[in-house]
Amino acid sequence: MRILGVRFKNLNSLMGEWHVDFTHPAYSSDGIFAITGPTGAGKTTILDAICLGLYGRTPRLDKVTKSSNEIMSRQTGECFAEVTFETQKGRYRCHWSQHRAHRRPEGELQQARHEIADADSGTVLESRLAEVAAAVEAATGMDFERFTRSMLLAQGGFAAFLQAPPDERAPILEQITGTKIYSSISMKVHERRTLERDRLQLLQAELKGIQVLGRDEETGLQTDLKEKQSRETELAIHVEDLRKAALWLDRVAALEMETTELDKKLQENEKRRRAFAPEAKKLELDRKALSLEGDYRGVAALRAQQTGETKELDGAVAVLPGRQKTSVETLKLKQVAETRLNEARARQHAEGEVIKKVRDLDTRLGIQKKQGEEKDNAIADVERQTKAYRSRIADLERDLKQALADREAVHDYLAKHASDAALPTTFAVIARGFAAIRDLEGRQVKAHEGLAEAARKKESAAEARKKIEADHEKIRRESDAGQSALKGLAEEIKTILKDRDIGEWRRQIDALKDRERLLIKTGETIAWMDKNSGTLDDLKRGLETLKAAHAKLLEEITSATDQKALLEKECGHLESEVSLLTRIRSLEEERQRLEDGKPCPLCGATDHPYAEGNVPELSKAETTLKNAKAELNNIAETLGKLKNEEAKTSAEIRHAEKEMKAKKTDLDAGEKECADALLRLNIDAIPEERVGKVSEEIASVQAKIAEISGIVTAAEERTKAEKAAQTVLDRLRVQFDGSGKALQDAGHKLETAGLEYQRLIKECETLEGETQKARAAALKDVELFGVGQLPSIDLDALLNDLTERKNIWQAKQDKKAAHEKKSDDLKAEMDKTVTLLESLEKDLAARRRDRDNLMAQCESLMVSRRQLFGEKDADREEKRLANAVNQAEKALEKAREEYGNIEKEIGALKEKIVSLKEKTGKREIQLRQEEQKLTERIRKAGFADEADCLASSLSEEERDVLADKENSLIKEMTELGARRKDRSEALEAERRRKLTDLPRETLRERINAGDADLKQMRLDIGGITKSLTENQKMKEKLQERLKHSDAQKKECERWDLLHELIGSADGKKFRNFAQGLTFEMMTMHANRQLEKMTDRYLLIRDSSEPLELNVIDNYQAGEIRSTKNLSGGESFIVSLALALGLSHMASRNVRIDSLFLDEGFGTLDEDALETALETLAGLQQDGKLIGVISHVAALKERIGTQIQVIPETGGHSSITGPGCRRM
Repeated sequence: MRILGVRFKNLNSLMGEWHVDFTHPAYSSDGIFAITGPTGAGKTTILDAICLGLYGRTPRLDKVTKSSNEIMSRQTGECFAEVTFETQKGRYRCHWSQHRAHRRPEGELQQARHEIADADSGTVLESRLAEVAAAVEAATGMDFERFTRSMLLAQGGFAAFLQAPPDERAPILEQITGTKIYSSISMKVHERRTLERDRLQLLQAELKGIQVLGRDEETGLQTDLKEKQSRETELAIHVEDLRKAALWLDRVAALEMETTELDKKLQENEKRRRAFAPEAKKLELDRKALSLEGDYRGVAALRAQQTGETKELDGAVAVLPGRQKTSVETLKLKQVAETRLNEARARQHAEGEVIKKVRDLDTRLGIQKKQGEEKDNAIADVERQTKAYRSRIADLERDLKQALADREAVHDYLAKHASDAALPTTFAVIARGFAAIRDLEGRQVKAHEGLAEAARKKESAAEARKKIEADHEKIRRESDAGQSALKGLAEEIKTILKDRDIGEWRRQIDALKDRERLLIKTGETIAWMDKNSGTLDDLKRGLETLKAAHAKLLEEITSATDQKALLEKECGHLESEVSLLTRIRSLEEERQRLEDGKPCPLCGATDHPYAEGNVPELSKAETTLKNAKAELNNIAETLGKLKNEEAKTSAEIRHAEKEMKAKKTDLDAGEKECADALLRLNIDAIPEERVGKVSEEIASVQAKIAEISGIVTAAEERTKAEKAAQTVLDRLRVQFDGSGKALQDAGHKLETAGLEYQRLIKECETLEGETQKARAAALKDVELFGVGQLPSIDLDALLNDLTERKNIWQAKQDKKAAHEKKSDDLKAEMDKTVTLLESLEKDLAARRRDRDNLMAQCESLMVSRRQLFGEKDADREEKRLANAVNQAEKALEKAREEYGNIEKEIGALKEKIVSLKEKTGKREIQLRQEEQKLTERIRKAGFADEADCLASSLSEEERDVLADKENSLIKEMTELGARRKDRSEALEAERRRKLTDLPRETLRERINAGDADLKQMRLDIGGITKSLTENQKMKEKLQERLKHSDAQKKECERWDLLHELIGSADGKKFRNFAQGLTFEMMTMHANRQLEKMTDRYLLIRDSSEPLELNVIDNYQAGEIRSTKNLSGGESFIVSLALALGLSHMASRNVRIDSLFLDEGFGTLDEDALETALETLAGLQQDGKLIGVISHVAALKERIGTQIQVIPETGGHSSITGPGCRRM
């Protein structure tokens, strides 16, 4: 990761917007630069801007929230930080910002914004405040803590990685070096191994819960099943025969009852027909009259038409004279209307010429009136303007008077405060003098505080030195005692081991243990061979039994196959016979097969009135065919089961033969292995004595192992105590060296504290003198303005008072100029307004004269019009004349239309009278002929006359009721007769069948008993079948679980081996191993850098703590020391070497190409400083950029490229240097 640039605004003392470009050639050429400036100027703020832009926080400020922002510059309303950086994944830009409400300094803080974007395309990658830090970590490979420990080493945390405990170093190394995956692998292996073990236990528990039947028990159940199935078939046939006989008895009884009921219904029908005879006669007469109804209706229609037309003829003859009289009157009205129209047109023509002249006069009058109105409006506008100008002149006179009075008041104030005239020019000098006084007083306060602190440090250093001297002496005494104890333990170990090395004793134990393992394995092999010999004999006997069962199954299969072939042939013959019988079946047989609710095969009807209640029975041939097919299905099912059993037995035979072969091979291999082992163990024994001799040899070897193990254990306990004593002694030596170094450092600190105390006394005296000089100079500057003495405490009040006086003086000067300008402007405007008013008054007089002349002309025209036409309106008179002509024309048109209509009506009446006379004459002859024919037909039908025929007719409703009764009686009689005949024939047919002589109750009892036996038999069969089915499923399940269990055991063994190597619940086993290697590589890289800076120290890993660091002190004969005991300068050099080592440990996750160091160089002497700078500058060849912040003067002299932070007035600072600019 490389920082390319940082841009920020209003952060701490660096007010305004700044940009630092780290891609400037000066940085790439030197490889190292310094950030310099006085204390508090804002050097660290540049590094804060980098952290703020990336992570939204700084090492000095943990959080920046909506309620608290301590990094925004005072008296500003917004701040931001933006960092451009580059990683292996690309170029990115991170921007953080926060502002106050309305961006005003007094506004309330708003929620901060944070985003990361692609620097090349500008695409925003993440802008949610809570997610940006994670996105930055994904892009850089470092979170905030890792960034500040490996890339940006802040004040007080330079040696943080060096001093961090191993548990805190692990995640830093894990992130920077990419070893996080090893923890995940270790935990995943542990989880997988646990999961596989759980699966194996589950499978073993399932195996224990699976129970299967024995072979004899299973065979017995199969035999019982076959017997019960045969008995069940016989019992079902017997019950079915009994059921058919019972149904036959029920059928005969039902037919007898139905025949009796039908006889009764026929008798009732006959009685109802006799009672209906009078109504039947009445219905017959109505039907005869109904046959004459058409002729009667024709005659009646002719009569009605003749009567109607005769009445219409009489009416037309009566109306004709009245219409002729009306025609004469209408003609007279038409002639009068023509006369009136001619008179109206003559009047319209005479008045038209006068109206034309009047219109011309009206037009001229309208034009002159319009001109008069326009002149009146113009005069009114001029009058309004004149009035406005007079009002404006009065206002201007008042404003001018007020402006002159205001100017005079300002002039009086300026004359009274003439001494403030110099304030605008001298105020900046006064403000700088006051700022210098405040700065000197602040420095003086800090100097006094530092003096008090230096006194406390001096006293503390003296007490600390005294305490360290006492501790140093105590450690020396403890070290001498430890040396004596260590020597005694060495003598004891030598005595226990009998002058032999402990390694020899351990090798002897290992040889005995190897012999013990070989003996135990040989014994297990012999026991296994004995056990498998008996198993092989059992397998042979089982194979012979299976082969005998297989031969028996083959015989049964052959027999079942022959039976199946015979049954298939018999079924073929029966099917042909049923087909022939179906073709020749008579209609009577078909009707016997009808069933209520099912369609008839001939007509499709579902209602069978002549076969109601008839339940069809299968013919004998069909019953025989059904039984044959059932038997064929049973034999086919039996044959299938036999074939399945034969295949299963064949498989068991093959499995047994294979198992025998495998057992024999295993026994031969075991025998060979046993002979080889006995030969290696130098044991000579016949097969019967092998077990005893091996057991004796095992007991002998175990006794020797126990004896030697006692010696080794005792020696190890003493050795362990020796190591503990050595560790204690080493620790005491380290503590002794550390206390000596600490004693030396304490003396140095005491001396340094004394020198610092003397320096601060001198600094306080110097600042006191400078303050007095500054106050005297400032008093001299303000004496001109009436200030005789400067206040000792609050200079700001005086400065504010002078500021207010300066501002008032400048405001009064501005007002004076404004009043003078205003009075001049008012005078000029008033002169202009007076001139415009005079011009308007002249124009108004001329306009009034023009208007008077126009009014005189208009009055002359009005007199002429009154003489010609009076006050009448020309348009209205013209419209009146036109309306009179139109009304006369409409009256004439109406008279003509009425006369025409009367003439047409008279002609139509005459034509109608002639037509009606002709029609009625012809129809009279036709009517007489039709009446004569009707009379003859009535007499032929048996009626006396037309009135008798009409009396015999019934209404349509009465006719329908009687006809329905008649049809119902006839239909009922027909249906009852047919059903009576059908039931009698069916009864005779059923009696001829004679299926049984037993009574109905006896049959019912036998059927119930047979059903109960059949039900129990089927329950037994179902129970046996279920047991056999479940047993088969359990056997299959057992085989499957055994297979899965064996596979799972192999899987568990594989994961157990992997777990033993790298697996652990917390992931430490594999992670610590990988990180140990990584830490070793980092230590190697750090030592390369450390060798360049000092030849005294080398870093080395602690043997007991993989991630703990020690140093080899070459100046103390290579003694190993803890890094915690290093001095400040030594810690800085080692920390710098580690930081550079980390930058070399670049993995695919992180590459550190920029390093920023804040302070820390003050603890180095001149040579060490020179060496450190040369080492840092040498990193340029690796493309790295190093930034250093320090107060050390020598450091600033040795580094050419510098960013200078320069303090300015008001507590602000500015930045200068390569690539630095103010935006």
